[in-house]
Amino acid sequence: MTFTYPLALLLLPFTVWGFWRLSSWLRQRQRANAFTYTSLAFASSVFGRNVLLERCLLLLPLLAVAVATFALAGPSVTLRLPQHDGSVVVCIDTSGSMATRDISPTRASAAVQAAHLFVHHLPQGVRVGVVSFASNANVLLTPEPEPNVVDQALERIPAPNGATAIGDALVLAEQMLPARGRRAIVLLTDGVNNRGSDPSEAAQELATHHIVLYTVGIGTSQSGQLIPGTDEAADADPDALRGYAETTGGAFVAVSDAAQIANAFLQLARETTWEAQSIKLAMPAMVFSALALLLTWILALAFGRVPL
Repeated sequence: MTFTYPLALLLLPFTVWGFWRLSSWLRQRQRANAFTYTSLAFASSVFGRNVLLERCLLLLPLLAVAVATFALAGPSVTLRLPQHDGSVVVCIDTSGSMATRDISPTRASAAVQAAHLFVHHLPQGVRVGVVSFASNANVLLTPEPEPNVVDQALERIPAPNGATAIGDALVLAEQMLPARGRRAIVLLTDGVNNRGSDPSEAAQELATHHIVLYTVGIGTSQSGQLIPGTDEAADADPDALRGYAETTGGAFVAVSDAAQIANAFLQLARETTWEAQSIKLAMPAMVFSALALLLTWILALAFGRVPL
């Protein structure tokens, strides 16, 4: 919690103490005035005690004064809130190495299943686009708010084949996103860029336009897996993927099995569409203070008590 005028909090003990003293003085005066009446029944009604009522009539206004003083300090809190009008593009690697079976049944199948989970854990209204990339990048779906439509696009992801054009996928994804709003790209790959645009330059361009990139790397440089039918290594470059993400303010996740891929995408469903926002508490605090005072007056009038 932060305060616009933190020095105002120094007034809190003085206002509460002052109100307490005022309340005590008024109550003593009420008792003194009661003795001027000859009616014992009236005096009894004045001094008759309802413990719960008396405590409410004392504590409610004290609480109201304390909260009102607190509001003068301009309190605010920062919360992560879902952005229902956000846009995300999921880029899935379909290069030949994604057919590797070190992840059951294949890296490609595990990636698609994780993407389905991702889509269905986003806040309602978030638009999702899909890009597949191998030697080239291709749009399978422009950002769309209906999860079922996104599911259908994910089922059209082509079988693994070809090289790895990470930079082209990022450039294409950026073109699909709107000019403003909460925008993010999720990139899943198990390879090193070896075709097309430079991913580092593409990441710089994303950062310029305030688009956050999250990267998910399957395997590590020590995995030793080979691309099916070749003698080429099926390894990702975690350092490069981390660098692309951090350039934009995003994050990198390394995964090595289907469960980790699914968990990573579930976490990204929150990261990509939730945004930190500052919530000012002064007005709600003042409203609460006013309601507490109103309740005090209502109780006082209902039971014939002085509300202070």
